[in-house]
Amino acid sequence: MNPFKYTLKFTGTGLFIVLLFTGCGNFENKKKLLFSNNLESIYGWNPDTKIIRIDSHSGHFSAYADSTEIYNLGFRLPLKDISLEKIYHARAKVWANCSALNNSSFLVVCLISKNESKAYSSTKVENFTTKTGVWFGVECLLDLPNDASPDDELVVYVMNQGKDRVLFDDMEIEAITIE
Repeated sequence: MNPFKYTLKFTGTGLFIVLLFTGCGNFENKKKLLFSNNLESIYGWNPDTKIIRIDSHSGHFSAYADSTEIYNLGFRLPLKDISLEKIYHARAKVWANCSALNNSSFLVVCLISKNESKAYSSTKVENFTTKTGVWFGVECLLDLPNDASPDDELVVYVMNQGKDRVLFDDMEIEAITIE
């Protein structure tokens, strides 16, 4: 009698059962993909991201935007590299810290097609806080158009058209594949 015959048979059946049950998870979680960056490693993100070691929400680094660095913390990836399924919405979240309440900083999510904006959404950072010098969450949602192509690029960045410095950290990008 070969003892490995039964072990392999059990292992194959056990593996099937494990795969079956792991496939029966929360449907909502399966319809979202998440990209995140806490700025400790900016590989895959915009190489021009300006980081500083003054203050951070987590870790040692944060990005900033001010009158000399208007755009920062960029993410750009074709939809086909994000999901094989159709993406209906994109949500970006970032932690921010303002030195002034009346600043002109924004979190931007847009869809670019052939170097032209196809869809755009932005949210004003100051709308999410009533205090300076503290970290707070900012969120922006973009509904993608029905004609979004897999070659179109999802672009997320922060911008500041004011003079006061705003710090950013811990960005998350969520691609939602359900309507």
